[in-house]
Amino acid sequence: SLKLAGPLELERQDVTVRHAGRYTAKLEVDTARTRIEAVVRAVLERNTVLDITISDPPLEEVIAALYHQHGGGRQRQVGGHP
Repeated sequence: SLKLAGPLELERQDVTVRHAGRYTAKLEVDTARTRIEAVVRAVLERNTVLDITISDPPLEEVIAALYHQHGGGRQRQVGGHP
């Protein structure tokens, strides 16, 4: 998340803006495809940043995404009777 001196100015196709307020913004970056350093550099070049927090998604979100991505909606019984 970002605390800014003004509205966010950022034009990158590889960044999802989750929230953009007058003085705040929350971005999402797929770090498997985009280096976080490149995004931070782009933000700093076009904005006055007062505070920045970089964090990984909560483990629960990662597990839920994997579960849904790999057909986790099906129930399976392991061992015993069907």
